[in-house]
Amino acid sequence: NSLWQEMASAPGHCSDYFELYYIPVREPPAQNDEHIYLSGLMMESARWLWSEDGDDESGELVEGDPIEVYLECPVLRVSPRLKYREESDNNVGDGYTKYVFDCPMYKTFERVGRMSTHGDSDNFIGFVPLPTSSSPTVWALRGAAILLQTETDDV
Repeated sequence: NSLWQEMASAPGHCSDYFELYYIPVREPPAQNDEHIYLSGLMMESARWLWSEDGDDESGELVEGDPIEVYLECPVLRVSPRLKYREESDNNVGDGYTKYVFDCPMYKTFERVGRMSTHGDSDNFIGFVPLPTSSSPTVWALRGAAILLQTETDDV
C-alpha cells in the first residue's frame, strides 16, 4: 500500500492508473530493494513449475498434485506499475506460455466473506496474473487460487 501511495503521489500520477504487478521469483534478494516480497502463500488446485533454463523469473502454472490439496506458492515480488494490459489481452506471446490466468488470492481457504460498504469482500484480496499453457477457463473450473491461510483453527 505504501508503494502504491508513493507512486500515485508523484506529479501527474493518479492511483486509478496503477495496478499491483506480481512476478514469481525463486527467492527474495539478500538486500532490500523497492519491491515487496510475499512468501508463505499456498496454492489450491494448481502448482508452480519453474522453467528448466535456470531463469529466476520463468515458470508457469501447471496442474497440482491430486493428493495434496495445498502446494507452496512461489515467492511473489510485488510492485505498482502503470496499467497497460487490456482486459481482453490474455496472451503472453513469449513462446513458452500462451495464456495468463488471473488467479484469485484469498485470505482464508473459505472463499466467502462479508461484503463491505464499498462492495468488496473482506476475504478476497485481488488477482495475481500467472502465465500458463492452459486456458484460463481450465483454472477457473478447477478452482485454482492463492491462499494466505489454509488452517481451520484460526477461521
